Amino acid sequence: MDSSTTGEVTTETDGGPLRNGPIATYLRTLHVYFTVSREGFQTGWWTAVIGLVVFAFELTGPMLLAHGYRPYPAATIGVMLKGLFVVYLLTFGGLMLNDICDRGADEITNPNRPLPRGLIQSRDLFVVAASLLLAAVAICYTLNRASFLLSLAVLCHFAIHYGYSKRNLRVPGAPEFLTSSQSAFVPVFCFLALGSPDLRLMLLVTAFAWLEVLSYTIAGGIKDREGDQRNGVCTIAVAFGNAAAARLSLAFFGAAFLSALWMWKTSDLGLVFLAGLLAASAYTARVHVKTLAAPGPETGKRSFLVAGYAFGGLMVAMGIDVILNTWR
Repeated sequence: MDSSTTGEVTTETDGGPLRNGPIATYLRTLHVYFTVSREGFQTGWWTAVIGLVVFAFELTGPMLLAHGYRPYPAATIGVMLKGLFVVYLLTFGGLMLNDICDRGADEITNPNRPLPRGLIQSRDLFVVAASLLLAAVAICYTLNRASFLLSLAVLCHFAIHYGYSKRNLRVPGAPEFLTSSQSAFVPVFCFLALGSPDLRLMLLVTAFAWLEVLSYTIAGGIKDREGDQRNGVCTIAVAFGNAAAARLSLAFFGAAFLSALWMWKTSDLGLVFLAGLLAASAYTARVHVKTLAAPGPETGKRSFLVAGYAFGGLMVAMGIDVILNTWR
């Protein structure tokens, strides 16, 4: 735990103090964040590494789709690697800011995250988040003007949302809509970074990503309802109840399914993506129906996790599908 007298932090994993030098603080913050801040990252380094690898494949899907079904020259591969690193930096920087903003609610509903456990301080987490975000902007500057401007827009969104609107905007559902809108920047960035002219496909991938993330963000509001209510976060579950949140979550997942089906129908995505879409949608719809039957924290948590895993699996299927079409 944090020691105010010595300026040192003791974690449960290392059995001793880690001093607050800049490099040590940075590495310690990343370590405790990746290993305890999210479900699936709570059992140590190996689980965190596996999760990050899967996450990389998730992001590869829209990047490959943006490039299209043609060979990959060395210059394009370099842009892709830079782009994936940018998405990593922006995504995890945003998650860290979200943890700072939600610290009060997490003390009730997610006590295993780093801030409620006292493993790190908000100031340290903010420094790491800011460094990740600024590094992402610097890399975008080396890509092209459109990517650079988008990265600046993402930073402005983070500042407004986590600095003010999430806890102060009293519009029902605003936290879910604004938080999930961050997922839209991923496919948009992929298409802009690679200079893809296919606006229709970019809009379809963006709609799919946003609607899917919105679905499980609303479901997560069921799980976090008590903490959000105490901290004045006006989620759909807080404003209208768990049952209404479950219905809306299912509706948005259905909309994500239709947008993905349209994307498959109007592009060269093949049976790998379609099979993954049908299987993931059927299972996630089943979980949503169970949540409707007994909407509460546990069912909300399960619906949240299943929808998230379905989204990840579909992005992996998209990447595999594009690679198979390219080699064919």
